[in-house]
Amino acid sequence: MVTHVSLLHPGETLRQFNRKLFGGWIGRIITLPYFVAWLLLSGNVLRSFADFIHLTILDRTPSWVLMVMMLNLAIYLTGISGITGIGRFCEMAGPVTIIMMILSFLLNATNTKLLQILPVFGDSSWQQIFRASLPPASFFGESFMLLVLLSFISSNKKVFDKALSSVAFTAIMVLLATVMVLLVFGPYVGKELRFSY
Repeated sequence: MVTHVSLLHPGETLRQFNRKLFGGWIGRIITLPYFVAWLLLSGNVLRSFADFIHLTILDRTPSWVLMVMMLNLAIYLTGISGITGIGRFCEMAGPVTIIMMILSFLLNATNTKLLQILPVFGDSSWQQIFRASLPPASFFGESFMLLVLLSFISSNKKVFDKALSSVAFTAIMVLLATVMVLLVFGPYVGKELRFSY
């Protein structure tokens, strides 16, 4: 849906086509919750990365110092090269992330125990499983970022297919990571770990 709306207004950002469709004030009001969600999501991601680095590598460094350093790096990258720098960074970080996930799956293959995950419905109902799956599913809500990013795309060929395949690929990787955590740690230890994967 996000991709379809963006393709109806090529080369325009969310703010631009909202103002064109709804007028000045109503367009701004409709855009405001989107930007609030964008800021909250960005802050949440920044805090998560800082907490992860604090927990795993730099345990004596305060989290706020790590957040300031990462924020300065992000501002520098965006200020110097804009969307192109973000894209280039993703071209480097994306494959590294995927390779590391595949390597961790392979290296942990001997640590998995199928009994850790079975029976799936033995001690939980499908309603409990559904409720517990909502927090990780929030990562898939980040697809609303496409409302801004698609305005930078010069060719609209196969954009819809690429957007859907990227969300599907993310869903599959999160599912595999969750199953791997359950197979290695089990449900009781896995739920107590802050960064279980």
